[in-house]
Formats: sequence, structure tokens, C-alpha cells
Amino acid sequence: MSEAAVIPSALFRILTLGYTNFDSKSRVASLLKTKYSSSTDCHVAQPDQDQPMRITYFIVLFVLFSILPEAYAQELTDVINWTGEITLEENEEVLTDRVNVRVEDNRFLISDTRENQVREYARDGTLLNYFGADDPQAPGGGWFPSTPLRMSEDTILVPNKGNGSLSLVDENGNPLERHTHIAKSGDFDVASLPVDGHVLFVGSANGRQGTPNFLHHLDPSSGEVTKSFYPLPGAFGSHAGFLYDISPIVRVDVYAGKIAVGFLFSNNITLLDIDGTLLDEIEPTLSSFKKVEQTEEMPARDEWEEELARRSLSNTLYWLNGETLLVQFTNSYFDDQGERQLNRVLAAVTTEGEVLFEIEDTPRLLAVDQETGDLFFAHPDHDFESHWRVGQVKEEVLP
Repeated sequence: MSEAAVIPSALFRILTLGYTNFDSKSRVASLLKTKYSSSTDCHVAQPDQDQPMRITYFIVLFVLFSILPEAYAQELTDVINWTGEITLEENEEVLTDRVNVRVEDNRFLISDTRENQVREYARDGTLLNYFGADDPQAPGGGWFPSTPLRMSEDTILVPNKGNGSLSLVDENGNPLERHTHIAKSGDFDVASLPVDGHVLFVGSANGRQGTPNFLHHLDPSSGEVTKSFYPLPGAFGSHAGFLYDISPIVRVDVYAGKIAVGFLFSNNITLLDIDGTLLDEIEPTLSSFKKVEQTEEMPARDEWEEELARRSLSNTLYWLNGETLLVQFTNSYFDDQGERQLNRVLAAVTTEGEVLFEIEDTPRLLAVDQETGDLFFAHPDHDFESHWRVGQVKEEVLP
């Protein structure tokens, strides 16, 4: 058994004994000797016969808490150094729902899923520009923008989850190119690739024959898919077209020529190079992740929705650096009033599959700046996602 597993077990047993119920000092010494003799170099000095057992008890607690690994941290502040807050400037609209955020060198590109607008902000939250559904220059009807991607200083690529199209627009939202019905399902994403102006299209693409793939190289100027890879990872029942109604299915982030891929129902992470060649597959041991059961037959819609409500759903996957990934998933529960609530769990894992920490009840992770290491969270004290907290993972937590 590893030290990480032994220490919490020993601590729990000591706490349940209670210092007022010790028969003698030997109970503590015996427990520690048994637990640590083969796994750590921790030594607890034998107390003098005249020392009160209460003092020994607190010494033991101090030693145990001082060597507990970060993976057993209980609060986000145990692993995050908070460095600031950002309040996004509002125009006549209000950021009332979820926002999709793309981090740039000195700016943010944001889509507001309630007002269906694309907005550009400076790093201090100053609104620089915006365009969207209520703007007469909005590119076409059914405008429901997902996370935008800057292609150049004056062009932006906007996925439209309303109709599965891609719009290439200028900095004011004026349409330059529009490619319709790129995706089979309404929701999809794009990510930058170091491949001759191509982007990584994430979703099920129209017009592709054979086994459905979820990752594609796409030329945004022509709308042509030039390469497809990453089929459905595992059999989750014969969902056929119904599977495409559950969106987005695949979580992706790209860093230094490597693609990290996660799946909505799984804690598995696949690492690929930019051409789709498999580099590694890891399955971090996330203690609070509840996997969806694989089925032989397609369940009825209501049964499937009930099953999903009982299981964990992976929401976010980000590279923090070349060795560490951040994963955030949700678990559902019902409060005392019978209302369904979400518990967001944030975990950091290495490319070897080691869990650095796993913390429950965390605010939504909006974005990660891979250059600076900044993490941007929705502020837990505000209802709207126009208020953010900014922090960095503590150096001592990282490998």
C-alpha cells in the first residue's frame, strides 16, 4: 500500500479513538509503527511516562497533517494561490448565463450563451468590441455562437451551434465566409492547430462516411475537412443518432503539438499528436467520478436521462503545462427541498495518470492561460459569469 493511502487511514483511526479514550500511549505508538514501518520514514518519539497523553495526541496530529499529500486537500485554497479578480465591463446587455472563453495574449474572446454575442475584452475586463444576434451585421439567422477562435488580427472564426455552421468574420462581426451544416449535431467546437491555417474541428462532421470520428482537420477558408480521426471511445450502447443529441461529447485541448481528448461519460484521457497518432491513454483514479454503465441495448430516452443524472459528466479538460492536465466534472445530487444541484469537482492529473489533487464544490473553471499558468474561475459570490477569480496552481503541488 502506498504512503498516500496509508496516511489518511491512520489519521482516521486516530481521530476516531479520541485522546480521552486512549488506554495508553502504546495504542498510538503501535498504530503508527504498524502503518509506517514499511512505507515511510516517519518516526514518533515515545513520550515520557509523566507526559499527558493529550500532548502526544496533538503532536501526532501535527505530524500527520504536515505530511498529508496535496491529493487529499479539501479546499481550493489548499492548491490555488489567488492572484486577483476581474469584472467584465457590461454594455446594454448583461452576461446572464454561461460564457465560453478563449484566452489570447492580452485579451479574451468570449461568447455569451444567453445574449448570443461574441465579445472581446482586455485583460482588465474592459470591453473592446462586440457583435451578435441583435446586431444588424450578425452573420445569418439562428446565431448561437460557441467559443470563438481568432485566426488573424482582423478575422475570427465563430462556431454556430444553432445550425452546425462556421462563420469567418472580421473584427466587427461582418461575415467573410460562412460554411453551413459542417456538424451533424448542433454543438461543436474548434481549436487552433499548428498546421497551415487549419483548425481542429471537434464534433461529428457531416459528409464523413464509415465509423464516426470526432476530431478533424478543417480548412476554415473553404470549409473542407482534410483529415478525420478519433472514433467513439468504447461502446456505450447502440445509441445511433441519439448519441449526437448529447453534446458536446468530446473535450479537447491542444498544447505544444499534443492533443488531449476526454469523453463526456469517462475519466479516461487520450493523448494524440496533431495527426491523430496515439501517444498514450491514461485513466486517473478519480475517487468521486461515477462512470456511465455500458449497455448492450439503447435505453429509452427517459431511462438514459435518469442514468446520466446519477453519473459524473466531464465538463472541462485543459492543459496546464506539458506534464499536467486540469479536469473538471460534475456530479448531481438533490438538496433537502428536492431540487437538483451540481457539485463541480476539479482535479489535476499528470500525463502519467497520477492525481495531484481532487477537490469538490469548486466554481466553474472558465479558461486556462497556458503561457502564464493563470486559471480563470466564475466567481462563487456572484450569480453572473461576468465576475471572475484568477489564480495559479501552487508550485509545490505540481510534479
